[in-house]
Amino acid sequence: MAGETYEEALAELTKLISEKADLGDVAAAKIKQLTAELEADGSKPFNPDERIRTGFAYFKNEKYEKNPELFGELAQGQSPKFLVFACSDSRVCPSHVLDFQPGEAFMVRNIANMVPPYDKTKFSGTGAAIEYAVSHLKVENIVVIGHSRCGGIKGLMSIPDDGTTASDFIEQWVQICNPAKSKVKAEATKVDFSDQCTNCEKAAVNVSLGNLLTYPFVRDGVVNNTLALKGAHYDFVNGSFELWDLDYKISPSMTV
Repeated sequence: MAGETYEEALAELTKLISEKADLGDVAAAKIKQLTAELEADGSKPFNPDERIRTGFAYFKNEKYEKNPELFGELAQGQSPKFLVFACSDSRVCPSHVLDFQPGEAFMVRNIANMVPPYDKTKFSGTGAAIEYAVSHLKVENIVVIGHSRCGGIKGLMSIPDDGTTASDFIEQWVQICNPAKSKVKAEATKVDFSDQCTNCEKAAVNVSLGNLLTYPFVRDGVVNNTLALKGAHYDFVNGSFELWDLDYKISPSMTV
């Protein structure tokens, strides 16, 4: 019954009891016990505090205490190889999808995994994260990961052509990748909306990679071959992952 909801499991057990009249007394009693337990579990309200406590207890017992060398090193500092931009979507946690271990990746998660262009005031939070990862932690790779069925991208593709918005923050944010929307709409006029969104999920990643180059410290790292930029797309519907590089034709910064 792995992967079934408790309602489905309960229904299966009830069906088994009704169909197998010849079950031994012990087996029948066990099934009734399991049914009762499932019913009891299903009636319990969700307790967020208990979920957090049990989650940390599992982490401490199964990971923290079993890897004293790793966590001892991390107590002294961090030297991640990756800066990862990923969506805040609860289904696409990079640490699970790519099996990153603690200390391996510096993470920035936001709506639709977008990287805004360099702006000291408008997007200072993102700029601070990029600057810290590149200039202080010396990450060697920046990966922007898009994903299937992204609500942020769907929202971007749904904004009317006149730019009318209905939210306080979301639509203004996702318009960072308006160039991706324009590209997809221009190239895929006969493609249905769902496929347009899929195309935009990937095109928006490339816009973010281009925006990364507006940060002087990122650009210098790419020019000096100390930093690589990579795009990716995780399809959780089909269980696939794409990874690509972009060949930028750029020159060293010049001071006039």
